[in-house]
Amino acid sequence: RWENKKGLRGSDEILSVGFNQTFDAFALGTRHGIILYRMSCDTLERVAESDKVGDVGIVEMLFGTTLVALVGAGFDQASLSPRRLCLWNTRTAAPICEVPFNTAILGVKLNRKRLVVALMK
Repeated sequence: RWENKKGLRGSDEILSVGFNQTFDAFALGTRHGIILYRMSCDTLERVAESDKVGDVGIVEMLFGTTLVALVGAGFDQASLSPRRLCLWNTRTAAPICEVPFNTAILGVKLNRKRLVVALMK
């Protein structure tokens, strides 16, 4: 459970944390969406958030871009199931594309050239 000065509820259970490739930003996947933070030596700045995506079980950022990879936790929305990968634009708060799989997604990693998805056997 957590809270901060921006009014986030203690019931916003954190389901996933994903750092970007340079470790100067991270994303939280919660029961109610995603929150992105940028870090420096002395500050922590919230740069984006969205409650439009539902419960997020896996979240991964692409460097400092507005692109994140999301996988649902499977609690509330069928559209964000644990078997569907969603590439999400945080600037427009809208999906770029979605890729369904036959089995549950266990992990996602991405860089500028590749997107790797680990699936349950």
